[in-house]
Amino acid sequence: ERATNKVKMRATFKKHKVPSPDFQGVWTIEEAVRGARRIGYPLVIKPSDNMGARGVKKINNENELFTAFSEAKSASPSGELIIEQYMSGPELSIDMLVWDNKPLIWGVADRIITNEPYFIEIGHTMPSQLDKKIIDEAIAVTLKGAHALGINTGAVKGDIKITPDGIKIGE
Repeated sequence: ERATNKVKMRATFKKHKVPSPDFQGVWTIEEAVRGARRIGYPLVIKPSDNMGARGVKKINNENELFTAFSEAKSASPSGELIIEQYMSGPELSIDMLVWDNKPLIWGVADRIITNEPYFIEIGHTMPSQLDKKIIDEAIAVTLKGAHALGINTGAVKGDIKITPDGIKIGE
């Protein structure tokens, strides 16, 4: 469940000091407004329990929050949402198998995402064009996230942001 519910995932990452954006789980617009004021704009809102960028949107100010909240809510099976710090920078997709706590890397690709405020993945460039040092660090962060989630043997797919503040797990 920690690997599929974004609120539980982020809480686990925070507990284990895995680099990821500041966040807050929200059920109501009032919680979203309070959380957004604490986190600061820009931020991203998304369903905690959906995939494929459905209901995900960048928000630049409080006026945009109300519409984005409704859109995200309609895309969430449970109604639980997450707001999180917006992360700028390139993004990697890392596919690995973990066996006995050790990674076997299947692929590292640069993700091609459509223009904001939406985040629709339209392709990949593989192999990644980023520096090997950055890729190695992104792999290490992905593995740290997998271990935090309790995945010591299994498949892992990480979406990793290369931000000005360092490498962070997107999902």
